[in-house]
Amino acid sequence: MSSIKNLKNKAAELFHENLITVQDWPKEGVEFLDMLKTVTYQPLVNQAVIECFVDYYKNKKIDAIAGVEARGLIFGAQLSYAMKLPFIPVRKPGKLPPPVISIEYDLEYGSDVLEVEVSTIKQGMEVLLFDDVIATGGTAIAAYNLLTQAGASLNNFAFIVEISELPWREKIPSGVEVFTVTKFPRDKI
Repeated sequence: MSSIKNLKNKAAELFHENLITVQDWPKEGVEFLDMLKTVTYQPLVNQAVIECFVDYYKNKKIDAIAGVEARGLIFGAQLSYAMKLPFIPVRKPGKLPPPVISIEYDLEYGSDVLEVEVSTIKQGMEVLLFDDVIATGGTAIAAYNLLTQAGASLNNFAFIVEISELPWREKIPSGVEVFTVTKFPRDKI
């Protein structure tokens, strides 16, 4: 376990040292955490983050990795490539060829829809759900419900960053393990 702890510490340290933020975006008073540029624009950060997840999940039974649009698609695809596993995109409506199944879920100010291609899920396959950030847990739970409705089994969620002061853990289904590289306070999303 010390190997994963060392990799996690290295990835978190590199992430924080190279963190790119944007003040007052998308609204006044918010310090936006630019996950995409922080990780993908800086190869050492990208490599450390992906290696951390590979090391953590290498001995777990996982048949495929599902990434949630938008940044979960980018990072999840990288992880699936590194682990030599199939990748399942979880997308916004109208971006996947039929047949798809979809789920509508509530957001803080409205609702949204996620879709997955039926042909990408085999009954009972063990899927790791990957996204860049977990804040309220709404998107993760919607993706979980969508993938299980399609026949997948999910026992693992992976996120680069968790927003530590929000009650998302209460929403995680029993038996699902959550692994994150680092934490941030809620004012840095």
